[in-house]
Amino acid sequence: MNSTCPRNGSKGKLVPLQTLKSLLIHEALEQIHPEFIYCFCESVDCSVVYFSEQQQVFTTLQRNSQLNVMIILTMQNLSLQDKSSNLTLIE
Repeated sequence: MNSTCPRNGSKGKLVPLQTLKSLLIHEALEQIHPEFIYCFCESVDCSVVYFSEQQQVFTTLQRNSQLNVMIILTMQNLSLQDKSSNLTLIE
């Protein structure tokens, strides 16, 4: 599998389909292909969050964000903040 981000070429991290189903907005969920393998782009300067080998991407672009949460990457951890509440998950 080619696990490099189609926008910036950085190596992606494999993510289970359930992760996408949990974090993407309804409109983006309709675009998921269960047979695809998805990866997470960890680059802080890339708008792509999830991508597939088939070049499908889900982004965090401000106006058209396809995520239910805000993803905040730091050098030490990953923070997910629910857009509709003040809940934050830090991994």
